Amino acid sequence: MQSSALCCFLARLAAIPRCLPAIQLEISTTVIDKPAVGCGDFDAMVVRGDGQWEGLGSELLFPEQLTPMCSAELSMALQESADMAHQRLIHANGSQQEWQAYAADPMPGQQLFFDSLDAAVNAAAQGYGIALADPRLFQDQLEQGALFMPHGSCHFPSGIAGGMVIIC
Repeated sequence: MQSSALCCFLARLAAIPRCLPAIQLEISTTVIDKPAVGCGDFDAMVVRGDGQWEGLGSELLFPEQLTPMCSAELSMALQESADMAHQRLIHANGSQQEWQAYAADPMPGQQLFFDSLDAAVNAAAQGYGIALADPRLFQDQLEQGALFMPHGSCHFPSGIAGGMVIIC
């Protein structure tokens, strides 16, 4: 399971034993978007992508829609989108694909790179800059006020074909 999908999964974990009492769960996380077929024994995995991996079936869980997220303090300084040009951008990988999809012009300024969406969003929540993420993956942190969307529900497609998919 991709580490960012774990947030959604854990919120529903308690229901699995009630619905499927004979099932024993073994959960493994990764920061890699491509499933490692033939690497371990698994029945299903949740990954980010288009679900088009040879020899595997897939079903789209939801299309990925991204929005900027940051700490409460930083959100007060971001009254309009142009204000983000002066802030540190936090990336969940080295590709910068999400921020390039968000901004037509490259945004100058400092950048911070992580190897997972969880780490990037946690850094944003602690005030280190602005991360892009799908609010559905971080709903608990948003509802608890640990994370803010400075421009409300300004979502845009991530540029990744598909979204979060389950592979089996």
